[in-house]
Amino acid sequence: MNTKGYFLVGFMIALTLTVVSAGILEMVNNVCYGIRSMMPLVALTLFIIAGLIFGIGKVLGQEYRSRTESWAITILVSSIIGLVIAVGAPFFIAMIYEAIDPSGYMEFTCEEYLE
Repeated sequence: MNTKGYFLVGFMIALTLTVVSAGILEMVNNVCYGIRSMMPLVALTLFIIAGLIFGIGKVLGQEYRSRTESWAITILVSSIIGLVIAVGAPFFIAMIYEAIDPSGYMEFTCEEYLE
């Protein structure tokens, strides 16, 4: 089994243990909170990396310039998509959660759950 397979198996075990120990509401809230808190930092880091790659590409020769510019643009677009996901995550998760619990018995807040 390759490393992706081990990662997937480990992720599934951790997800199962989370659902069993904390419950679905706490897991959904913590996932939403994690997305909202980590994605802006990841996007900022990717913006900086894209700028560095773009700048380094300007110093290198013509054959590397076009390659580094395309890498930088790809990284920039990916980080913007990540920010859109971070902004839209509470709305999408709330829609999914309302489909799971239409009675509204449990409240969805998209905040970190602390006992």
